[in-house]
Amino acid sequence: MKVLFVLPEYPPDSGGGIASFYRDLLPALREAGSEVSVLKGSAFVHGSAGYELDGVRVSVLETERYQKWLGLFAHFAMFPDLRSHLAAGFALKEQADESEGYDVVEVTDWGLLFLPWILGARERVLVQLHGSSGQIAYHETVNGREAEGLFTLLLEKTALSVAPGLSSYSHANVNWWEALLQRSVTYAPPPVKTSGPFVPPTQANGRWLTVGRVQHWKGPHIACDAWNRLGKGAPTLEWLGRDTICGATGELTGAYLEKQFPKIWGNLIRPLGPADPEQVKSRMSTAKAVLVPSTWDVFNIVTAEAMALGKPVVVSDGAGAADVIQHGVNGFVFPRTDAAALADLVRQVEDMSSSSLQEVGRAAATTVRKTLSPDKVAREKLAIYGNLTHGKDNLWLRDWISPSTGRNPAGFLNALPLKDLSVYVLNRGVSKILGQRIH
Repeated sequence: MKVLFVLPEYPPDSGGGIASFYRDLLPALREAGSEVSVLKGSAFVHGSAGYELDGVRVSVLETERYQKWLGLFAHFAMFPDLRSHLAAGFALKEQADESEGYDVVEVTDWGLLFLPWILGARERVLVQLHGSSGQIAYHETVNGREAEGLFTLLLEKTALSVAPGLSSYSHANVNWWEALLQRSVTYAPPPVKTSGPFVPPTQANGRWLTVGRVQHWKGPHIACDAWNRLGKGAPTLEWLGRDTICGATGELTGAYLEKQFPKIWGNLIRPLGPADPEQVKSRMSTAKAVLVPSTWDVFNIVTAEAMALGKPVVVSDGAGAADVIQHGVNGFVFPRTDAAALADLVRQVEDMSSSSLQEVGRAAATTVRKTLSPDKVAREKLAIYGNLTHGKDNLWLRDWISPSTGRNPAGFLNALPLKDLSVYVLNRGVSKILGQRIH
């Protein structure tokens, strides 16, 4: 079976769950006899040379092609992120159409990369639901971008309802989309590669670790609240991951946390910035426990990677990784957004003996090896591919969003009162001069 994967990231890219997911899946599919290739690109990734990694051929979106489609979607100028995502998706589809054929195409929901693939009737397409742009906008509304986020989610709802096949790797995400779309979504767990038999980790250094972007739905504010409640008994928590803009305020999330929790963020909770996979593994292997305080996460593969190393994990039930955790046996789960419950759980883990924590870690490692083996997941994915049918010709949807020329991309401004426009232009000009943000 020849399978094309259309992805926004792929190794050696790091720092995103999508890259981690396919890093372990594609070699397993090759071992199972499939011929796999990757077409990588997004609104942010294009223009670099193709390459081969572990026998997988990777092509990259051409910048000129992306720029052409960006011009064709000028009528979405009022929604700049959506416009960029649509341009990347259609450019990737055009680039794929110029190459050899495939039996199956798997494409991600993030960035609406899937959209052009479901407009025609030729391909057997599986949309893998990793966490869509509309979902992210729903979980962290960006000030001034509310309409764009809502339109994106509604467009995803319309388009995914007619996709040939849908799959996700947490039961919570499967249930969310099934309720929204009123159609079935297939569940298959994520693949997590382990290196040989389990070897107990080295002695822990007493510090806790979180790996993830400093972003609202990753739960840094929940961790800060819990650590504030712990007071002097709080362990040091290191946070690996890049800082992001806070949707509500427009400032960096780290700066927001410093204002809200001045004694916690930067002190008891220490942001260390981004790290490559080897650095993450090194810090993870010496941490006492790994914390995942997400208010929402499709899965959070870091959780499974920590479990594979034999680390006790403390995970919010807002993260799909809670699927594989039996509380108190191979990890610990607390209710999302419940900082008091998290604080109580941290105290419990801190009071446990080293031997008890090692027992939890050993059970965690066994769980990952049994349930998230890439070979097992690859077989399940191949079964999903085998049940796919060709898509329908959704011309009505294609015509609705079709690129066009000759339209004024700023024409939507004619619907706004001139007084409001004048005040906004004045304020924006002042903010540019003074270097301040408009809120």
